[in-house]
Amino acid sequence: TRLGSPRHSGTSGTSRASDVCCCCIGRSSAAFRAMMLPGMMMQQSHYGSMTPSVNGNSSSPSRLDMLELELNQLTAQQGGGYPQPSFDKMGMTGMGTSMGGFGTTHQFGSPPAGGVSVDHHHQVYAMYLDAMERLQELHLQHSQLMNSHLELMAAHSEVLGYAGDLEVTGASGEKAAKKKAPKKHPCLGVIRLDYNYPVAEGDTDCAASFGYDVIYRVVPGLTFEMAQAGKVTEAVERRFAEAIKFLEGKGVNGITGDCGFMMAFQVLARKIATAPVFMSSMVQCSIIAAAFDNNDRILILTANDKSLEPQKDVLLNHCGFRADDDRFLIRGCENLPGFDAVAKGQAVPIHIVQPAIVKMVEDIRKRERNIAGILLECTELPPYADALRASTDLPVWDAITACDFYVSGYKDNPRFGINDWQAEWDQQQDEYKFGANLLESEKKHVQMHDLTPEQLKQAQVAKAKAKAAAKLKKLAKKQAPSLGVIRLDYNYPPAAGDIDAPGSYGYDVIYRVVPGLSFEMAQSGMMTYQVQQRFGEAIKWLESKGVSGITGDCG
Repeated sequence: TRLGSPRHSGTSGTSRASDVCCCCIGRSSAAFRAMMLPGMMMQQSHYGSMTPSVNGNSSSPSRLDMLELELNQLTAQQGGGYPQPSFDKMGMTGMGTSMGGFGTTHQFGSPPAGGVSVDHHHQVYAMYLDAMERLQELHLQHSQLMNSHLELMAAHSEVLGYAGDLEVTGASGEKAAKKKAPKKHPCLGVIRLDYNYPVAEGDTDCAASFGYDVIYRVVPGLTFEMAQAGKVTEAVERRFAEAIKFLEGKGVNGITGDCGFMMAFQVLARKIATAPVFMSSMVQCSIIAAAFDNNDRILILTANDKSLEPQKDVLLNHCGFRADDDRFLIRGCENLPGFDAVAKGQAVPIHIVQPAIVKMVEDIRKRERNIAGILLECTELPPYADALRASTDLPVWDAITACDFYVSGYKDNPRFGINDWQAEWDQQQDEYKFGANLLESEKKHVQMHDLTPEQLKQAQVAKAKAKAAAKLKKLAKKQAPSLGVIRLDYNYPPAAGDIDAPGSYGYDVIYRVVPGLSFEMAQSGMMTYQVQQRFGEAIKWLESKGVSGITGDCG
């Protein structure tokens, strides 16, 4: 700040300016502001004496003099050697100091020893200015770095957003839900009798018969005879419960048995298990019966028809059908050539049994009318299901279709719905040896152990003959099964998974609308005579197209 003041002695004088260092005289901000008041003037003599004059009044010290006095006092208190100045009535006397003025140095005597020189103040002040300048440069660099950092963070977030979009966007370009670890593929648990035998492909005890993982557990002491009788001892019942809990501990999605006669234990197993239980293929009886007319009959093939007699009550109360119902025709296979191997625990000669079963069913159909389907009760009969389907053109259900039905409720549908929520099956079955998954203390209760050399030899021969028979077999090629759908007289855009969307199925679908069959008519359950006539015509038309089954497009 530059201040100028003319002389006030009445003579022509020159204006002089003084530069004041704020660090030297700015200890009192109030004093510094007072010094800056307009009208403040000071006179300097050639000899260094000052005659202060404020607004023409020279009788008292000026504000600058008071400020310099305060500076000297503070310096003396901090160890400086400046003497204390004194004022008289007319002005200042005894002032011996040096002051860095506004551009001019005023000397009032030499500074005493130990005092702070003006040059030292200037050097410190110059260093202070350099430091401040450097600090400003550092602040500027810091601001630039912070701006660059913010730009990089924004770019990084943008890149992460692109990466996330790439991960969750499907081939169709639509955003999917954030990926989670897929759930495991469903698996089946099988309760095994204490009965070891050479298994064939298609048998429940052959893991290759299924399109998903299978875990087996033997119940020590649970014999074939015990299953036929439908009664178990207390010890066997306890092991039966332990086997179910073991399978549930392995995370199975359903539990079945390896013998059709285990239907007698359906109620017991259901009380113990939390997973779905379907101990026999016979659980399909109610759903099969619902699909056909009361006049249609279902042929049930079993290992021994007389053995079903003790289980009539169980089948009646828990499976929805009566064993003596005329709709269900039960026939045993115990007298077929080669089938006695089942009772003996030997390898069944499939190449002998298969043509015998086909012939037996053909003979039954000649004697019995209205046979609309076949159910294979014995768990060793599924290997012959395809031969029966091919020769009779009838639907055939067995233990494998029962397991597939229940397990399919847990499987991902590949044709519609969300994807990638369930792990794909690895197409590998764990090798199982009879008695595995048992503790050593439990194995001592097992009655049937490893196969004898004779049984192994029989199994190898039967397997080789079955393969040879499969190569020689020349059955006529059958048309792939198709479904017929009766549609209401009600049009709408069906979504994927809807019964009216052909893509919802893994086979051909043929639709037929019934004119006049409205939604309201279906709700009431009543049709007019004309609509009823058209309904019958639609069914006959679908059958003429060779459909394997008929359903409706409204519940």
